[in-house]
Amino acid sequence: MIKHYSGWILMISIFLVGCSDDTPAIVQNDINGNEEESAILVEQTEDESSENEANTMIEFNLENEQIMIELSQVPILENYLAQIQDRQQALDDMKLEKIDSSTKDSLYLLSFSLYEDSGSYLLLDRSDQGSSLLLADLATVSDIIPSPDASKLLFIFNRQNPEKSWQRNKVVILDVENFTPLGVTNEKDLLFTSFKWPIENIAWQDNETILVDIPAIEEPTIAALDLWIESDKMIDQITLAIVGE
Repeated sequence: MIKHYSGWILMISIFLVGCSDDTPAIVQNDINGNEEESAILVEQTEDESSENEANTMIEFNLENEQIMIELSQVPILENYLAQIQDRQQALDDMKLEKIDSSTKDSLYLLSFSLYEDSGSYLLLDRSDQGSSLLLADLATVSDIIPSPDASKLLFIFNRQNPEKSWQRNKVVILDVENFTPLGVTNEKDLLFTSFKWPIENIAWQDNETILVDIPAIEEPTIAALDLWIESDKMIDQITLAIVGE
């Protein structure tokens, strides 16, 4: 059984990029085939006669393409696998999905460190030398919505309490071209970039504004949410304005 290592993942909330040497963090190769396969670890050297240490890579076979992730260039994955006894089971539980974006063809979402229905989510960009961004931990992705002009992506994550019939949500907004997270503001100073509020509905109003429906309560305490879920479930609509970070 794989233990869920969440402490160190929560501590790594910075923007993670490939190292500064010439080795790309993420490599894509075209292949023939439509069946996805479990991830495997691959040892590679640039020159078989070289005495240099082999690079350890995670290999994913997706539909018509192969993605190779250089572990030394993505520390969060390298550290995670170093703490796992059954590494093959951890690899089997990983899932890599290509993100459908009309403005960028190099984005992938990797889920790992799975426990029951929750896990950690790492966003990967294979352009240039490759970059990665930790989006959420102990969560499930519920939707990915592009802005009307496709310049941004809205990620919605949920964190379920098995003893409750409501769940808390978190949003992450990505500037697709620059691969950077964007902040949001609203007139009530409510926090949506951590798991605090349940979100009943969310949608883009335009390229710079998002509309969010949340419970009409003062604070999302457990007691208040329990009362709300048993009531008429009145909704407040909040307008989120996007700002750069």
